[in-house]
Amino acid sequence: MIVYWLTLLVGVVALTLLTLWHQQILPLERGMTAVEWKQHREDVPEGPDRVEVAGNQMIIHCRDGSALHFGAPGMRLALGSLAFVTVNNRRLLAVLDRGKHRRTYLVDVRLAAQRGALLDGVIGWWRHGTGHLLAADGEHLLEVHRCFGRDRIYLLDPSRALQGHAFGLGIVRTMIAPAHRLGSVELRGHEVFIAAGGEKWRAAI
Repeated sequence: MIVYWLTLLVGVVALTLLTLWHQQILPLERGMTAVEWKQHREDVPEGPDRVEVAGNQMIIHCRDGSALHFGAPGMRLALGSLAFVTVNNRRLLAVLDRGKHRRTYLVDVRLAAQRGALLDGVIGWWRHGTGHLLAADGEHLLEVHRCFGRDRIYLLDPSRALQGHAFGLGIVRTMIAPAHRLGSVELRGHEVFIAAGGEKWRAAI
């Protein structure tokens, strides 16, 4: 009887851990692409929009010179987890929240500024699990996930991902990074630029 209950307890613990950390343990490999990473020393230029994060407040400096302000209470945000992307002809801010909800939001920043809070401007979202970095260029969105071994870089179709609230539905391509715990990622056209520590790489996608 004791063996039965111990076996049951081990099974429950294992299922719980798999539920919480499934993406880190068993990352989604749909559309895996072999890429050739080349080291480079080029600095990645800042985009046309500038985003500032101060505590739980966000400030968006727009191309027309205006500034938008809104709050993001309860979220864990970083500059590397914010990116502008065009979805269904709408230019939205993708926001990867590393807090307890572990979601990536697509936000209409003007609507959020008008109402005062990021969540008030949300157009759609999906669960990212172990995501920690975002990058975008036009309609393409990259989401970097921490996994055992080397990080995974997912090229996503946001319009598909938000339909089921799961990034797995939007995966177009999967790439394995040349390092663990990337510090930055940038997407320019058909090239991705990444960095970890003092090293930098670039690759065509």
